[in-house]
Amino acid sequence: MIPRMLLICLLLMSSAQAAEKYGKYGKPVPPPDTPYASRDQLRACIAQEDRLQALRRTTRDLEKNNQADLRAVARSGEALRRAQADVNRDDQAAVAALHQQLDEHNALATAVNQRAEAMQAKADALQAAHAAYQRDCYHLKYRIEDRKAVIQEKNQVWQE
Repeated sequence: MIPRMLLICLLLMSSAQAAEKYGKYGKPVPPPDTPYASRDQLRACIAQEDRLQALRRTTRDLEKNNQADLRAVARSGEALRRAQADVNRDDQAAVAALHQQLDEHNALATAVNQRAEAMQAKADALQAAHAAYQRDCYHLKYRIEDRKAVIQEKNQVWQE
């Protein structure tokens, strides 16, 4: 019974230390003497957040398209395998049709690979933007009213 209580106490102490170090949302808590960010810094960080969200949406859409492309390649490959099993190798027209289907499958696979490379470039850009955001903005200490004011300014500009 005593070792169990000891284990519980140790877990509670480590949880309290983690909460003190990382705060309520897992974000590192800046030291108490850290100055508050200026509104200009907040504007820059909010603009970075907006770019990051746009990149996330684009990357997510490209990933969905890539999944659909991969399913299309798999269907094409399966159709090609069925056609290859059923082809009469003595019939030159059937063999030529199979070669045409193979060429179409290869062209589809090549196009999907090219789109996947473009998607990878966007994913790399997202990762770099996220790293920049963490480096530049994640540690900022700011007043909630300053952030609200900056967001309100941004919304007014969009409405105009």
